[in-house]
Amino acid sequence: MDVSTSKMYHYGGAIRFGADGMLYLGIGDNGTYEKSQFLQSLLGKIIRIDVRGGTPERPYLAPPDNPFVNNPDALPAIWAYGLRNPWRMDFAPDGRLFIADVGDRRQEEVSLSTSGANLGWPMCEGNVCRDGVEADADGFTAPIFTYGKDDSCAIIGGVTVPWLNSGFLFGDYCSGRAWLLEQDERDGWRARILAQLKIRYCHSALTPPDGCTY
Repeated sequence: MDVSTSKMYHYGGAIRFGADGMLYLGIGDNGTYEKSQFLQSLLGKIIRIDVRGGTPERPYLAPPDNPFVNNPDALPAIWAYGLRNPWRMDFAPDGRLFIADVGDRRQEEVSLSTSGANLGWPMCEGNVCRDGVEADADGFTAPIFTYGKDDSCAIIGGVTVPWLNSGFLFGDYCSGRAWLLEQDERDGWRARILAQLKIRYCHSALTPPDGCTY
């Protein structure tokens, strides 16, 4: 599996076993945005592999029910694509996969992904798409929740919380807010703030000049 990269960011990092026994990994785009849409690259993807019975010579297999396994123009391990930096993801008890994808300049997002889903990056960032792009018409899976970057910078977490209606718990690295995302009675989604933490964060692109805010 070749995920060799040339840059120092957007590695992804989420690793989860599904109830199906398969291993799911979130891989970032490494700053090469266009590769998130290329099915011959593992960058910007969720991959699904079978590591049961692996050997040093063949440590994993692409399951035969992966969505692109019969597509000669795609890597068979790919399960979903169109992601920027899926740093964390988690399965709900009912098998739904929540993905927290770190945004660029406009929005952070949480998505529910299914097999073969295209989450839209870099054509869309959250629910903001490029001119001429329509998420539904172009076959993108829209996020279930987004928030802007006025005082935020990166979604962190999260995990599903079975004892809270299988909601998705996550936070933001810069604002210090922690949310619980829940499904409402109309099968929509609502987020409520659980905590406002006092934090200190540092980022080279932020002011003041030392890059830190207190």
